[in-house]
Amino acid sequence: MSLTPGSRLGPYEIGALLGAGGMGEVYSATDPRLARTVAIKVLPERLALDPDALERFRREARIVAGLNHPNVVTIHSVEEASGVHFITMELVDGRSLEHVLEAGALPFDRFFDVVSSLVDALVAAHERGVTHRDLKPANVMVTAGGRLKVLDFGLAKLFGPRADDTATVTTSLTRDGEMRGTVPYMSPELVEGRLVDHRSDIFSLGVLMYELVTGRRPFAGASTVALMSAILRDTPSPVSDLRADAPESMTRIIGRCLQKQPAARYQTAAEVRGALDAAHRAATSSGTDGDDAEKSIAVLPFTNTSADPENEFFSDGISEEIITALGQIEGLRVAARTSAFSFKGKNVDLREVGERLNVATVLEGSVRRAGTRIRITTQLINAADGYQLWSERFDRELEDVFAVQDEIARTIAGRLQVTLSGAQQSTIITPATANLEAYDRYLRGRALVQRRGESLDQALECFEGAAALDPDYTLAWLRSC
Repeated sequence: MSLTPGSRLGPYEIGALLGAGGMGEVYSATDPRLARTVAIKVLPERLALDPDALERFRREARIVAGLNHPNVVTIHSVEEASGVHFITMELVDGRSLEHVLEAGALPFDRFFDVVSSLVDALVAAHERGVTHRDLKPANVMVTAGGRLKVLDFGLAKLFGPRADDTATVTTSLTRDGEMRGTVPYMSPELVEGRLVDHRSDIFSLGVLMYELVTGRRPFAGASTVALMSAILRDTPSPVSDLRADAPESMTRIIGRCLQKQPAARYQTAAEVRGALDAAHRAATSSGTDGDDAEKSIAVLPFTNTSADPENEFFSDGISEEIITALGQIEGLRVAARTSAFSFKGKNVDLREVGERLNVATVLEGSVRRAGTRIRITTQLINAADGYQLWSERFDRELEDVFAVQDEIARTIAGRLQVTLSGAQQSTIITPATANLEAYDRYLRGRALVQRRGESLDQALECFEGAAALDPDYTLAWLRSC
């Protein structure tokens, strides 16, 4: 059945052809019964004869109608007339994100508005077990009033063991040879024809965000094969390389979404939303790109991985020394020892740590002490999204413990782009004693003080012993008095 402007499909009067894709053609139409304009998506006749395709078409309507979200197109009905199967849905008055992108990258405020609405739609879909699988600018509409609507869940599928269908690969070339269509936004697992889940949408979201921020796509190729190869193998240039004013947090968020392996990405759209909200708050509070807001840290008590559990005093001591060192750096806000140590022994999400202590980064680590050797591992983590900013393992002699602490503090300052003073350029931590045994007794005494009660007498013995080993150990003398 040929649909032309003015023809009828059941009670509907057909208007203009709005678009066409692998799962059908979309027309504007008038419903005289309710005096409203709608969009009609028609299943091609050749597919209507395929029972599987017909069921998939009906399933699309059920899925999208069940979402009932302001950022997802509203389904009105599923109908059939004269052997033609079709869906009626709201007609979105606006333009696609594809057309919006023709003007180039978005300002950051507009970027956050668009992406937040898009992520909200994905959260709603994923919570109902729905993967879009064809997320691209052409399937995202921006209404005249600025509201975002996600269209075409025609390639969506429910999670589960029957998730074995693959996406339709559609491409076209512009006059300058640039690839357009579905392929540029496909995840690596879709390109390879593997089973996919909601994390495939998160990769496609990363591609979209990259393009919205930089005005260009992260992957390019002169042919379909070359483009697919780039998606599978290439690491795109960091967003900050293409847009100097991009907040570092935004670069990290997009980079994590674009990880090749699904397990390395955010695991839910809700996690992406949380990270974006934190990045937006940081950018707003700083008035520019959020860098000032990012210069804050909490040092959690390092885990003792030594064979002897009594060495916990040593790992706690190293954590405290790093807190003290970082606290001397101007321009860096450091959570107090009492606040940071309140999380000791607790399995708490780092985002909660960041929120409760009002810090943007968290340092966690472990200490293993064996004879005259120590192994210290550290991880600096963005509290907003759990993304690792830096990690290192130090295998050293015990006598190098002060140098390791200083190196950790200096590296953190560099990572957070904090300017060190003249004296701190060479060293931040100046050891109060060079006597390792005295230092060891001092740390043990400090740990005993925290236990209170009868441990105070043992702590005093430790401080007196440390002062006896090094008469110039001022801290030990002060504690023993």
